[in-house]
Amino acid sequence: MDDLLKTLTHDYYGSPTGSTTAALNASRLFIVSGPLAGRSFELGARPLTIGRRAGCTIHLPASNVSKLHCTIACPTSRSYALRDEGSTNGTLVNDRRVTPGAWHELAQGDKIRIGETILFLVDPRPALEGAAEVETIQIDRAAAISEAEKAIRGCGTDLRDITHRSPPR
Repeated sequence: MDDLLKTLTHDYYGSPTGSTTAALNASRLFIVSGPLAGRSFELGARPLTIGRRAGCTIHLPASNVSKLHCTIACPTSRSYALRDEGSTNGTLVNDRRVTPGAWHELAQGDKIRIGETILFLVDPRPALEGAAEVETIQIDRAAAISEAEKAIRGCGTDLRDITHRSPPR
């Protein structure tokens, strides 16, 4: 899991050399599986909503995702938190179901599962506080691909069925 997180972080932020402090301080959610795999969303002061409803910040058009599934916000300047909005199928953080309606504090590298979608939180802010130097991160694309394949296998879908199917005409 650490290799996947390093891959995501390095692929997005790149080498810290020549980067601006603002870019390094930006926290993001990286989607590694599901309908939006490969995308990322910046976290900021405004709450981020995730759900099937078209007005959500992260719109996940899947039947196992509630219209308003969960919210991620930064109620303090120090950490992000997730609240399951009473979703039908629940929200998992690090493979543990969160209590609906209660805020669950998130930390750097947390894995969030909503239906078939897996997201990772990359929050470089705590590591940068008081740090004079930012560590260079090595990427491991094979770990990211392996994690996505495990997630899809867990849903009972054979990747060959998806990749070898002809597109509709």
